[in-house]
Amino acid sequence: TRKKLHNEIGNALEDLHKDNLNEYHAILAEHFMAGGSYDKAAEYCRLAARKAEQTASVSDAITYTQKRVSCLEKLPQTEDVLRKMVDARTTLGLYWSQTNHPLVAKEAVEPVVDLALKLDYKRRISQIYSILGVCSWWVDEDYTRTNRYFTDALTIAEELQDLLSLATANSYLGIVFSMTCEYEKASYHFGKALDINTAGNTLWGTAGVKSWRAGWVYDYQGKNDLGYKETSEAVRIAEDSGDIYSKAHGHTFHGRSCYCKGLLEEAEEHLLAGISFAKRVDDPGAQSASQLWLGITYLD
Repeated sequence: TRKKLHNEIGNALEDLHKDNLNEYHAILAEHFMAGGSYDKAAEYCRLAARKAEQTASVSDAITYTQKRVSCLEKLPQTEDVLRKMVDARTTLGLYWSQTNHPLVAKEAVEPVVDLALKLDYKRRISQIYSILGVCSWWVDEDYTRTNRYFTDALTIAEELQDLLSLATANSYLGIVFSMTCEYEKASYHFGKALDINTAGNTLWGTAGVKSWRAGWVYDYQGKNDLGYKETSEAVRIAEDSGDIYSKAHGHTFHGRSCYCKGLLEEAEEHLLAGISFAKRVDDPGAQSASQLWLGITYLD
């Protein structure tokens, strides 16, 4: 009886708010999950996660994508459902990678690696390679394998001209090349990722890439004025966008740039802000970086 009531409530909400369903995706997902209508629940979970992503509420996007995976696992495993499962798990892996949880991201996509290859689902294969590359880089510190994953991801993305895959692969290649001190290559790939985010008017992505290019390329080369200018813009864009994720990275890297210029009080202010925002999005990478540079700032 309870399941029947949840489905009836869900159907009624669809009828009543058919012109404004965007505000009810999360509520509809919950009702149809409780009602056992897992196909409809999975779709509304996808839409709720997308809405959360657009405002860079990554934790909410992760929650609804996990629920989507759970719903899809309860459906008959037709080819269409299996393809949606690849979508859901790859998206979940991207969210976890974005918030610096590489091992959890790898665990999210591992069950669908062979399936994506079997379906020849190239767009998702590119993104899966990027996710595996992050884990190989951060957890295993196997830079040869990391480079291969990211290069393969970029090759597929270029073939498909898929913007999300291109931005993802280029961003990660920028970081990897900076770690091997190949700054010209790193700057090139960050520039490609920045062009894509700027063209799409993706404010949080633009702020993120500007922060990373300043921190991984300019600061390491001692180009302090460039780094400071770039991270100042990143903080401004992050504040304009209003999302916590880009604020976490913007303030963290701007604090580091301030330190590099000897602006210690300004560095302290932004690094403390970076720590606060990074905790709110549960990003251990940004938290670690902020704490490290705050410690160095206090030491000086």
